[in-house]
Amino acid sequence: MVYGFERQNAALFLEVDSLISSNITKENIFLQFPNISLDILERIYTLATCDPNQKKESYTQKLDIKKYTKDDCKRISYVAQGTTFFLNYKDESLYKLIHPVLSHMCSEDYTTHKISVDFIYHKKDYWVIHFNNTEVCEPTHISKIMLVLQDIMLIALYQSKKHLISIHAATLEYHKNVFLFPAISGSGKTTLAAALMKSNFTLYSDELAIIDLKGNILPLPFPLSIKEGSWKILKDSYPILSKTDYHIRFDNQKVKYLPPEHKAASFNKPTHIIFPKYTKNVATKLTTLSVCEAMYQIKEAGYELNEPLNIENFEKILDYLMLLPAYQLEYSSLDEAITLIKSFSNE
Repeated sequence: MVYGFERQNAALFLEVDSLISSNITKENIFLQFPNISLDILERIYTLATCDPNQKKESYTQKLDIKKYTKDDCKRISYVAQGTTFFLNYKDESLYKLIHPVLSHMCSEDYTTHKISVDFIYHKKDYWVIHFNNTEVCEPTHISKIMLVLQDIMLIALYQSKKHLISIHAATLEYHKNVFLFPAISGSGKTTLAAALMKSNFTLYSDELAIIDLKGNILPLPFPLSIKEGSWKILKDSYPILSKTDYHIRFDNQKVKYLPPEHKAASFNKPTHIIFPKYTKNVATKLTTLSVCEAMYQIKEAGYELNEPLNIENFEKILDYLMLLPAYQLEYSSLDEAITLIKSFSNE
């Protein structure tokens, strides 16, 4: 349990970060807290203003799409979090590239929220994606179409669900402990998530953790995106990686998709926050973080508020997320990292 000073700093961090996001100057931010010492304000402000050049995933892009209209096109349905995506593959090459990645999401249990997905030929190997007959992306090379499609599907889910906050993080469960792994790109988050999944952890999400108004993590059954550097590391655990096609990311890195073996089916609250960081040849260790240190790393990984930061939501974010036990996990051995994470189940 965190009391007094830590809770006050957590609350102050959220307020300062919200003001920074509203483009309020540092001087005017400080004027709003006359009873807080300048030393504390400086520290909180420094934590809240992490590297502005750090690229973060954003799911707040507005998708202004038309209403769903049923048609006679041949479509395959994929379901995620109350939304059914009806994909029409006009080209066999698109089917061979996309369907194997999403096949674990196939379902005929249609939901009330429906989206038709069409691929409109542009020129050569470029396609434009339409959601409900609305263009939702620029012409995209077929090698990158799967990544663009998944991002837009996530944006659609993000916008369709009333929730409190979303974080760039993986989420997995083991023996009723639900671990949130926020991380910047290149930290080894997805490789660790794949290894944990092979060790009987249940996957909620790999890329986006959406926390609802009751503090629960929403299961998102999308596949893990494994970068080329991790293919060899995971090849013994996942022989399928040697047989599947690769896709190209926005930064031209090659990735392969790994469908989740153990998918979460129910909503649960996170119990721990662990910030993973792979470092070659380092001794694997867990370090306890203060509330402000944890909040800085969440800020660095990327988070977005879906609801106004009023007093009620303010308290929810503190209680559901910011005051959870938090740790820095530095590791070079996946096996050692898994052992440390599993140790929480013995407490």
